[in-house]
Amino acid sequence: MKQKIIIGFYIFVAVVISSAAIFAGVKVYNWYSGIKAVVPSAVFAPAKENKKAAKVTKEKIKAEVPIEVFNKEEIAKQLKISDPDKSNPNIQFTDARTIPPSEQETSVTAKWDKEKGTITIDSRQEPLSFYEFSNKWIVYADLAYTTNKEMEVAGGISWQCLRVLKIKTELYAEARADFTNIQTGDRNNVMGLVGIRFSKPIFQKD
Repeated sequence: MKQKIIIGFYIFVAVVISSAAIFAGVKVYNWYSGIKAVVPSAVFAPAKENKKAAKVTKEKIKAEVPIEVFNKEEIAKQLKISDPDKSNPNIQFTDARTIPPSEQETSVTAKWDKEKGTITIDSRQEPLSFYEFSNKWIVYADLAYTTNKEMEVAGGISWQCLRVLKIKTELYAEARADFTNIQTGDRNNVMGLVGIRFSKPIFQKD
């Protein structure tokens, strides 16, 4: 029993070190290649340009009526805007919307009614492609109480690498340990494992 615990402990340490090394490597790669983009919650960041719309020719027209805008003091307070735009007289806030999350890209257009002087924002979630390669890393920790009256602790790292329709494929490495009362039970297992997981969301509004 003691030998199993020692072997399990070594496996646990190996999985943790490997997971930490992979996670650190991904972080360094993201930093080096410049693909990591963290936007502070207090700052509104501009949406990226729509590639199809970028090819369309633009032209200038004259406004026939005043444009309807938000009161800057009130909108800044409601949306907690702290960037310089709220104090710049050349910048006005014409509309504000909340776009629901989507696994695919969301196309957004701004429409200006030149007779009414109003600007509205419309969004459309793009249809889900048949498949998509992804590079999503997750570090997780679990704490559970089992039906065998055991405490189970687990931790690991997973890599979501592929989606086919709504089914996601995920590779993971995990260290797991379960414990019972030392005085009354004989189980005290520690183990490491690697595996593949297929998952699909349910009870989710399309």
